[in-house]
Amino acid sequence: DKRIKYEQEMISERDYNNILATAREEGLKLGHEEGYDKGRAEGREEGREEGKAEMAKMLKSSGVSIEIIAKCSGLSIDQIKEL
Repeated sequence: DKRIKYEQEMISERDYNNILATAREEGLKLGHEEGYDKGRAEGREEGREEGKAEMAKMLKSSGVSIEIIAKCSGLSIDQIKEL
């Protein structure tokens, strides 16, 4: 059980990092079109939000309590329940 939980957490972390990398790439693309700093900031924020949601989904499916997920992710309990 511990190993499975650990592997799930590692998958979540890799997914989170991939989401951030994708958001960065999209942010850089926007940066060339609309201004480098604006695109970069938007990409980072989008990546953070997507990462939080993905991590919360994985934790929720692993049986972690919604209150703990909310505390650690910064998402509201209602946002987590909708995932």
